[in-house]
This record gives sequence, C-alpha cells and structure tokens, in this order.
Amino acid sequence: MSDLLGDPEFGTADDLYHQAPCGYLSVRPDGTVVRVNQTFLDWTGLDGDDVVGERRFSELLTAGGRIYHETHFRPLLLLQDEVRDVALEIQRADGSLLPVLVNGALLRAGDGEPEMIRLTVFDATARHDYERELLRARRAAEASEQEVRGIAETLQRSMLQGSVEHGDGFAVETRYEPAVDSLQVGGDWHDAFLLDGGRTLGVSVGDVVGKGLAAACAMGQLRSALRALAATGAGPGGVLDQLDRFVPTVPDAAFSTVAYAEVDLTDPVVRFACAGHPPPVVVRGGGGGELLWGGRSVPLGAWVGKGPRRVGEAPFDAGDRLLLYSDGLVERRDRPIDDGLGGRVQAAATAGAHPLDDMLDELTAALIPDGSATDDVCLLLVERRSA
Repeated sequence: MSDLLGDPEFGTADDLYHQAPCGYLSVRPDGTVVRVNQTFLDWTGLDGDDVVGERRFSELLTAGGRIYHETHFRPLLLLQDEVRDVALEIQRADGSLLPVLVNGALLRAGDGEPEMIRLTVFDATARHDYERELLRARRAAEASEQEVRGIAETLQRSMLQGSVEHGDGFAVETRYEPAVDSLQVGGDWHDAFLLDGGRTLGVSVGDVVGKGLAAACAMGQLRSALRALAATGAGPGGVLDQLDRFVPTVPDAAFSTVAYAEVDLTDPVVRFACAGHPPPVVVRGGGGGELLWGGRSVPLGAWVGKGPRRVGEAPFDAGDRLLLYSDGLVERRDRPIDDGLGGRVQAAATAGAHPLDDMLDELTAALIPDGSATDDVCLLLVERRSA
C-alpha cells in the first residue's frame, strides 16, 4: 500500500489526509488546535490560519457543546484515553450549525502525561434526520405502553417523597416527568430540606447515569448521602467534595451529576455548586431570568485531587425564584441543546408571574410539548418569600 501513496492516481499521504471523507484534528492537551484537514475546514467555512494555533477545539462548538465538552467529553477522555460517537454541533463561519459525531483518542508521553489528542469528526446530518423518524415512531407506540411506564412512574415518585414544601420565608414546588419511551425507573431525583435549625433551605436535583433498579438504588443512596453531608454544614462545595469520595463505594453512581444550592433564609443570598449539571435559572421578582453559570465543575467522581469544588453565589431576594432541573428538560435528539438553554430562561421568565404550581405546568408545556421528553425530567422550584 505504501508504494501506491506516491502514485498520482492515488495521491500522497498528505492528499489522503486533507481529502478524507471525515474531519481530522490534532489538539494539545489544553485543546489548542495544531493541525486540521481541509475536509473539516470546508465543512465549517473556516480558514486554517484562523484555527491552527489560534483556537481551542471547544471554541468551535456551540455554547451547549462547550458545556458538554467541559463536563463530560474531556473528563472521560482523560480517564479512559478514548471517547467514541459523541454528538456535538460545530459553529460554522456563517453562524449555521453542523451536527457531528466526534471520536477522540488521547496520546500520552513516556511518563504517562497527556501529549496530544486526535479527533475524528463525522458529518451527522443524515443521522439527525433518522433520529427524528425514530422519535415519531416512539410517540406512536406511547399509547400501548402507558399501563406498564404508569407502574414505573408510581415507583419513581414514591422514592422522591419526603421533601419539605414550605416554611417561614420560602415555598417549594416539584415535578417529575418520565420519558415517553421509558418503562423503567430512572436515576433522577429532587429534594428539599431544612438545615441549621431552619435558617437554611437545602435543595438538590441530580441525575444518575442509566435506567432500571440499579440506577434507582444509586439515586436513593446519593440523595440520602447528600442530605446527611449537608447537615454537617459543609456548604455546597464541601458537600460535592465529600460525594466525590462516596461515589466509588456505590455501584452505578460514577459520573452522576447534581446541582445543589443553599438558600440563606436570614440573608438574601443563594450559594450553589453544580457537578456536571446544567446551570440553575433564577427568575427575578421584578421580571426577567438568567442562568447561574458560577460554581461549575465536572460530574461526581471526576474531581478528586483537583482541589475544592467551585461554588457560586447570587442575590436572592423576596419574590425571586430558583429553578433546578435535570438535563431531560433541555436535551432533545431533534434540536440543539442551546435552543433548550435559551428557551428555558425565556419560558421561566414568562411563567414567573404565575403561582409556583402553574409556573411549572407552563414550563413543562412549553419545553416538553406533547410529552416529547426522551429522558426523565425532575424539576424543583423554590420561591423566596418575606419571613
């Protein structure tokens, strides 16, 4: 074969690299692109001089893709040296989006330190069309599954009982929406509980990878452990630090995600930390909503040895509302995650003038139309009220 590479009929090795039917990139451990083939540049409309040495691979992704790269793709690559078939979207030069599947391979130096990352990128436009057809088929089969997905839902709801619903200075409303194609219990949870003699409200929403009883058991253990750790006064970052050391002892708990917040009922502030979880939304009493991007870090079990978990803080006055949710609220196979992120803030702000239960009804109607969620959804909404 090597004799053929110099033959004009077959082209050189460099020709084969640049004209391959897929994109190739080589990036440093920090993500900086050091080599890219012409196929990838043609797909994106970018110039090689604007990419090589100038951008990190994550900067070529959408905002939602950068979050996923930060919380899932890169940690998994560092842990297992290979990641395959990850669905992302590339931001083209003209602003349009290209759905892609990405494979990553980490090369290490002789001392074991990361040296280079090789990425293979495939155009996934046809796959997106195929998955939309599958989603239509799932919806058509929903009616025949209802009597069975209801038993599973009842079991899941029974495991989510026990949260505090109201008290001096606050009110809490929750929802659990099962996936349309799931007949098994899942690993999503929501929880609310009082700390520090009733002076602090702790709230959490988490997601264990997988389905079935194994995921449900892991969920129950993590939910209980988080409550117990929060009672020690460790704060949001400290609770996640200790959960990092707990998850290796729990089967099926690795890479679980969680958003945990503490609402100070004596001071207008909320402190929060997210382990691989979508950012909370705050809806202001005076109108408007925003994503809380602070306090972000990787999923549980992937932070050990990297120092304290990050913690965010935001004003939280009387009339303000805080929304925690699992990623099933925003992730769809037939739309970019960024659409879900932006739509969630807009929907929350629009519904914020209604009572808590009506607000959650409107949110689920707007973001999960016709029960279209392909993953379980847990929602927790807390309102700060005058004591």
